[in-house]
Amino acid sequence: MRTSNTVSHPIFARFYSALAKKAETAGIGEHRKRLLDSSSGKIMEVGCGSGLNFFHYPDTVEKVVGVEPEEFLKLKSIQVANQLKDKLNIEVVQGVATSLPFDDNTFDCAVTSLVLCSVDDPKKAISEMYRVVKPGGELRFYEHVRSKSPKFSQMQDRVNKFWPYFGGGCNCNRDTLGYIKDSEFEIKEADEFNFAHSKLLAPVAPMILGIAIKPDLR
Repeated sequence: MRTSNTVSHPIFARFYSALAKKAETAGIGEHRKRLLDSSSGKIMEVGCGSGLNFFHYPDTVEKVVGVEPEEFLKLKSIQVANQLKDKLNIEVVQGVATSLPFDDNTFDCAVTSLVLCSVDDPKKAISEMYRVVKPGGELRFYEHVRSKSPKFSQMQDRVNKFWPYFGGGCNCNRDTLGYIKDSEFEIKEADEFNFAHSKLLAPVAPMILGIAIKPDLR
């Protein structure tokens, strides 16, 4: 059942949480560390999931506010937040990426990590993140994306006919980098690479990791 600020994927959430540790040691943990390295100030993380990013925020971060719509994953992230309470100020709230429960210009940085593949409207989600980030602030993104290879992207299109049903709403063929480029954010850096720690995850191997800036027009 879905309401305005909740998403329910109970089977996928448990499956994802169970496999997360293996994925972290297989390389995703290093990607998360790269994503968050040198981040600072007040951070909003959209779709914080089971709180895996929380372990990688540096000491320069003042506070992290995680937004998570899936109840099981939200409870997992709260457990991690409590585990790290002596090291990092973390708050976890219910919410969805397309309607963030914050005022304009609230955060120094927004973080999205393997999330924009599954939101209902990625363009609106990026617009919402732009709204709540302060002028001069950052969007840090780590996402799997549509391949630039015509042959591979055609495969992604075929696979995506069933992929969302097994992946908690994940779409393997979204041009997320294009969405960010078309938004009001200005891309500072974007590393494009292929990574899959399992052959079963080949459709989501094309990845991006980078930083975009909200221009300070004041």
